[in-house]
Amino acid sequence: MIPQLLDLVDDKTIKIVPAVELSYLSPEDQKTVYETKFDENSDYYDPDTSIDAAQAKRIRNRVEDKGLNITPSFVDAELSHTPRAAKLHLTKDIKAMLPDDIKKSPAASKEYVMKAISFYQEHNKEV
Repeated sequence: MIPQLLDLVDDKTIKIVPAVELSYLSPEDQKTVYETKFDENSDYYDPDTSIDAAQAKRIRNRVEDKGLNITPSFVDAELSHTPRAAKLHLTKDIKAMLPDDIKKSPAASKEYVMKAISFYQEHNKEV
């Protein structure tokens, strides 16, 4: 598997089963998948995109069963409707600043931090 996709597996953007399916693709096809949906410089880039096992299998089948090339438009169509779960990893320093009742709930912590960021952006136009 190409290093860029391995990095996405390591940071849990792509799960193991879809990664196994993608590993059967040629390095060139893997690169097309990566560059189409996960490279920030791509016209198709979407930071909320992930890939599930069924999508990876369809992409693999396109190559193996039909002998077709992987194209950016095909990858975009296959992956456009699978949003990646939003995750917010709070550092210990940020968690220490949260009110005690908020710290106990990851969802409440995320909401609290997101509101704080929104407030900051609204009141600091330089950002």
